[in-house]
Amino acid sequence: MSKAAELAKFIADGTLSVRPAFRARLDGPSSGATGTQSTIVFNNEDFDIGENYNTSDGLFTAPTAGVYQFMFRALAATNSSGGQNSAGDTFYADFYKNGTDNANIVPGAREIHQQAGGSFYVSIGMTSILQLSASDNIRVIVGSEFVYADGTDAYDPCFEGFLLG
Repeated sequence: MSKAAELAKFIADGTLSVRPAFRARLDGPSSGATGTQSTIVFNNEDFDIGENYNTSDGLFTAPTAGVYQFMFRALAATNSSGGQNSAGDTFYADFYKNGTDNANIVPGAREIHQQAGGSFYVSIGMTSILQLSASDNIRVIVGSEFVYADGTDAYDPCFEGFLLG
């Protein structure tokens, strides 16, 4: 039986009534800008099919075993006021699975950027396809520098994911 047929049967059997998918954003302040690092808690959901992303702690928890795709994108900032990056600044972010220790970093998914010169915001993006067990959780952690957000919603950092099968 093909993977598509297996998934269709899985959905038809009622064990999975919806395909989990979410898109969450980090809202900035109503005026000015902010920078955030460490575990990013994306506090505004555009949608959350299956209610598996938690806006209180920044975790997506897999409701079922399967292969999932995750994306993260943001502008890098140099400080908690949302300032532009300068020469020599290094930004990095990772997906973490089931914890916050370095051993929980998803291998091969790190996004890193070192500012060569000038002062400006750098667009950051990372994508990964992961095989998860039911109850595994994924979070985004910015380990160096910050992500930028402001009140316009145009630059909201985003965390998205969905079950592939």
